[in-house]
Amino acid sequence: MGKKTVKTMFQESFEATYLFETTNFDGTFTRWNTKVLVLGQTEKRYLIQLKEPIRQHLVGDQIWVMKKKIRVPRAPIDTSGY
Repeated sequence: MGKKTVKTMFQESFEATYLFETTNFDGTFTRWNTKVLVLGQTEKRYLIQLKEPIRQHLVGDQIWVMKKKIRVPRAPIDTSGY
């Protein structure tokens, strides 16, 4: 039998950036990024809601993506004491 996946839904969603690539006709890739809301997670993936249309998806679609493709903005570090 396969492993059971534990899905965790967040009480409050947060904004992040989703990084993805599309293939070109010559075999190379073009990198893109788009704003998303992160709604939940598993061990290796996030459930996101799109704020902009991409590929075959529309605004508001919810899709599962790998965690390494999501960038969460961090709060700025206070360096005034240095």
